[in-house]
Amino acid sequence: MQKNKLRAVKSCAEERSAARRRAYAGIGRARLRQNLYHYYKASVSDPEERHPTREYSGHYLYKRRSPVQKACGDITYPVNFGTFHSVFYQILKQSGYQKTDHILTGSEKKNFIFPILTQLYKEKASTDLLTSETALQFLSAISYYKNTGEPKQAQILLDANQRPFFEAVLAAYEQRRKKALLLDFDDMLFECYHLLTEDGQILSKWQKQFSYILIDEFQDINQRQYDIVKLLALPENNLFVVGDDDQSIYGFRGSKPELMKDFLHNYPDCKQVLLDINYRSVPQIVEASQKVIQQNKNRFSKELRAVNTRIEDLGNEKKESGKSDCGKPEESSRVTLCYFQEQEEQYQAIAKQLKKEAETGNLEQCAVLFRTNSLLQSFALVLKRLGIPYVMKEKGTCVYDHFIAKDVRDYLLLSKGDRSRSRFLCVMNKPSRYISREALEDEDVDLEKVRAFYRSFAPMERQKLVLPRLLKLEEQLKHLSLLSPYLGLQYIRKGIGYEEYLYKKAAANPEKLQEWMEFLEFLGSEAKHFTTCEKWFTYQELFRRELTKGSQKEKKLLGVCLMTAHASKGLEFERVWIPDVNEGIYPHGRMPDEKTVEEECRMLYVAMTRAKEALTLTCITGTKERPKLPSRFLNVFYPSDFSL
Repeated sequence: MQKNKLRAVKSCAEERSAARRRAYAGIGRARLRQNLYHYYKASVSDPEERHPTREYSGHYLYKRRSPVQKACGDITYPVNFGTFHSVFYQILKQSGYQKTDHILTGSEKKNFIFPILTQLYKEKASTDLLTSETALQFLSAISYYKNTGEPKQAQILLDANQRPFFEAVLAAYEQRRKKALLLDFDDMLFECYHLLTEDGQILSKWQKQFSYILIDEFQDINQRQYDIVKLLALPENNLFVVGDDDQSIYGFRGSKPELMKDFLHNYPDCKQVLLDINYRSVPQIVEASQKVIQQNKNRFSKELRAVNTRIEDLGNEKKESGKSDCGKPEESSRVTLCYFQEQEEQYQAIAKQLKKEAETGNLEQCAVLFRTNSLLQSFALVLKRLGIPYVMKEKGTCVYDHFIAKDVRDYLLLSKGDRSRSRFLCVMNKPSRYISREALEDEDVDLEKVRAFYRSFAPMERQKLVLPRLLKLEEQLKHLSLLSPYLGLQYIRKGIGYEEYLYKKAAANPEKLQEWMEFLEFLGSEAKHFTTCEKWFTYQELFRRELTKGSQKEKKLLGVCLMTAHASKGLEFERVWIPDVNEGIYPHGRMPDEKTVEEECRMLYVAMTRAKEALTLTCITGTKERPKLPSRFLNVFYPSDFSL
């Protein structure tokens, strides 16, 4: 396999023409890429010269005979390794682009944009709508625009109430960034493209510098990257690209699988080579994943062949909740589907199986893949309680930092006597009680003083609105103080009216309502495990510290690997679980369009093809009051079973 691919690398240089290699899941592309990189890196004797974008001469490459060297022969031209961003940034720097040497990190960008949003929301909207998540959404939209040049498509990443502000936020962000002489990650592409299109001499120099261009993971390329590559490849067009349109899962970054088809139109004389042998997975997993991805219409038609003969050819088997060992690879099954009534039941079943794997010493060969980081952390909390070791590949924002978790915590702490002004401000109008900040003079809130303020200074109509609600709030907090964490949460939802507040808030943000309701359910399942609020809060803080420090990863503890489907791309594991394969998760969102549905299908396909020997898919049916639908992508297996 690798020899064939290496010959293709050599032929690209020899034939001096565009070529495209369609390489599908499990063919060993990632391993080959790593081998190539590490070979070139090891060929440089000086550690200071070991850089992914460093050029290496044929003298270095000839020193060691390797599979790469044997396949390609004596390479006599320089090689430049790097990501799009690193290579294009080097072009900027070496071409005299000296505006800045500092690239804004993710956290720096968030801090950078927050003052802009604060000012804008003060002028045009309620500051209650401004959260940390709001900043991240605007940054994602700005990033999408810089990578694609499509402002209308970028706004789709925003909530309906945020879209009118996008152009103003973008203009203010760029103005402030340029004034401060800063670049963000996407400017490496944005500025490089404008440099090459505006300066013909610089473009000609770099066209001569790169005689041949090889691009791996071509399905992840975005429009801006493709435009730069086309410029650099002229006039010889010595392009060699490798990709699988079925693994294009970075649409939020602007990647387009359609660009693979555009390649055929842009380079009609290109030669195509099909790599259709899967070396990773057993035939059952290959067959199941093919059934899923074949539901997509906008794709190249292809069939994969599995050559993994480590396990005999066994059939697939369906397992029902209560009768399943959640995917245990028995003598009759390598691909298993389990469904459960509740999420907690689902997670407990997976954890039970992982505990068995831990007893046999196979836990490091297992992975659980999630659609979102919040679901990942929810499961990590289950494993933590059961003492099952795990490794989280992504830290992300702590699930307890979600605004709903913070609001619940504030209510519980207020009921326990913590009446700090900042805490009271966060929830005093959730639901609306018409309380103003002016009534809160002290750092510690005294409700009697607040009532006295309205009696003395507020008009009678305002008094009639506020005073009864203040009295009711005081009674609610007294009652809340007597309840356990779980009962307290339910009282906050129904008795105090927090759930009603979320429904009203979702009027401007309807796509978020389902997510918020599910998060409340998650908090409820967590609260059941604690007898007092103090114990629950201590547990939350310990988990937050663990997540921040990455303690399990830093200590190099062996355990099951937890990651999102996005992060799993290019990796492989003996056994894989994919939980929450439900509508609203796969595909993500309440009303996805056709393009989104196809990318979500590719997401599930990527997750499924990480498994080598055993794959378990699980989904939730819900209750009669709140039923949940299994993902539409599962209908190809057992369509009659999902008419709930």
